[in-house]
Amino acid sequence: SEMCIRDRHGVPRICSNIVHHFSEGDNTKRNTDRDAVFASHFPAGTSTRLLMHFQQMVNAKDYVLQKFDYGSTKNLEVYKQALPPIYNVSGIKKKVYLLVGKKDPLANTLDAKVLSKVLPNAVYREYDIGHISFMWGIDLTYFEDVLKILNGQEI
Repeated sequence: SEMCIRDRHGVPRICSNIVHHFSEGDNTKRNTDRDAVFASHFPAGTSTRLLMHFQQMVNAKDYVLQKFDYGSTKNLEVYKQALPPIYNVSGIKKKVYLLVGKKDPLANTLDAKVLSKVLPNAVYREYDIGHISFMWGIDLTYFEDVLKILNGQEI
């Protein structure tokens, strides 16, 4: 599907704006030449239900990680209660690495810091990038930490 509308010079404008919206807002941090390719596959790798669940958590008044909200009638059927249950992340005993982009509009630092306080073995690191730059960035120096983690080293 063609999601990119080009300007009079042939530059894809809408697809670039889609990618820009989910990035840090700094086009120098990512490979903008690939925006048309990335946007043409958006939102590949996820489902509508996951996006709805994400929206439910964004709209929540308190910081809670809860299961998907089907509405009270279906929640009673699925969960045996009107509200979806809250995940007990404090029960996760394994080390969890939270690698967070300071300029990430989707997974912001405040939410990640709150989560790091609840997880008993969290390791928290911030990087000067946004959501998209973790995958499509030009400067991947944060990846040195990823390789350390994968090799069993501390960061």
